[in-house]
Amino acid sequence: MGYDLKDKEIVDGGTYILRRKDCILHTAKPMEKLADIAAKYNVSTQKLMVDNNLKTDKLYIGQIVVIY
Repeated sequence: MGYDLKDKEIVDGGTYILRRKDCILHTAKPMEKLADIAAKYNVSTQKLMVDNNLKTDKLYIGQIVVIY
């Protein structure tokens, strides 16, 4: 799946997201939890885990989380 970098936006002091018609790509920043991302985009942590094939809610810095 290709993403056009012209759609890139920097928000929240360095969090990179790519906005597309069908999804948002959120880049995890230091100390950010999956629950924080879920709350920000008004989705459940469980939905993010399923949509992103995550076995745990642990994230690493720079990990891309897809929000549908």
